[in-house]
Amino acid sequence: MNATELHDRAMELASEADALRRERRHEQARDRYSQALELDRQAALLVSSEPSRGILFRSAAWLALEAEQAREAERLAAAGLASADVPEKVANELRQVMEQARVQLVAASPPPSGVSSIGLHLEGPGVGWGEAEEADITMRAEALRKLVYRTAERRAGYPFRTKPTVPPEIRKQTSPRLQISPGSVSIRLILGGANGDLLDRNADLVEDLVERLSVFAQGDDRKLSELIPDPSYNENFRALALSIGPDDKRISAVAVSGASSLRKLIPFRLPKPPKPERRPNSTEETTFEGELRAVDETRKTSSIRLVDDEGTVRQLVVSDVLMDDIVRPFYGYRIRVTALRKGQAWHLSGMPDLV
Repeated sequence: MNATELHDRAMELASEADALRRERRHEQARDRYSQALELDRQAALLVSSEPSRGILFRSAAWLALEAEQAREAERLAAAGLASADVPEKVANELRQVMEQARVQLVAASPPPSGVSSIGLHLEGPGVGWGEAEEADITMRAEALRKLVYRTAERRAGYPFRTKPTVPPEIRKQTSPRLQISPGSVSIRLILGGANGDLLDRNADLVEDLVERLSVFAQGDDRKLSELIPDPSYNENFRALALSIGPDDKRISAVAVSGASSLRKLIPFRLPKPPKPERRPNSTEETTFEGELRAVDETRKTSSIRLVDDEGTVRQLVVSDVLMDDIVRPFYGYRIRVTALRKGQAWHLSGMPDLV
């Protein structure tokens, strides 16, 4: 077989492995990934021209990770980078898989964690090698964790929760463990905690979440509404997805990877929030900036208070769907918000922006 035929067959075997993994047949899945790896490795060795050579080594390296051969993944990624002509985009992807391999070699975890994990890869002018602004990392990690919880609750049939307490069954099932590594900065949640029996249960959850993030990133509002028909879950999902996305300042690009598709890690830009439409009963729209000093959920309408440099306090009404997951994490930070005036009250409109 030539290189193209070898690669095509490798992808067929990888798809079979994906299906086996979703069925929790991990031994069989690992064997299929290993078979696919051998074919892709042969294909890469047959090609000398770029970018085909680099792409095939990248594919083989991802398959090595899936086959739980981290050392081989590192070696194949290095081989792909050895060419002086490898395109920068492909080179960056090879560096990503090399970094994932190093993480697995240094901090080994049970095999199913490859199934039950979801990650973000951050790049931009505010990102160095393994370091970035604390808020840029922690807030995205927190938003990713909340996306996991909300997805698990939606799948389990829970009504949308407006309070911060996560159901104990959901917390126990997911037990997210945070992993941060350089490259430039990679954040990964490994679900199931240290309990190997729980890892498999989260595979479909991760696939569900990655699928909906991909649809959101493509801007397909109709399909996303079909996938998440509950209005509260839908609004919350969109807001959290925007929270993990690029801000076009310090973070210019975010890549999402998950579950049984590590080799399919593709950087994508999450869409910017649309400009809020002026509502018929609103008479004014403005922007406020200040430190978030208070969160009040004790009244019929929840609200927050911002304090600006002159000490002026602004109170804004906030939707219950956004309060806990989106607004509360900004407590104590200086933020910029857009607000619509309705009657005598200001209502938060759109997403808070960290200053």
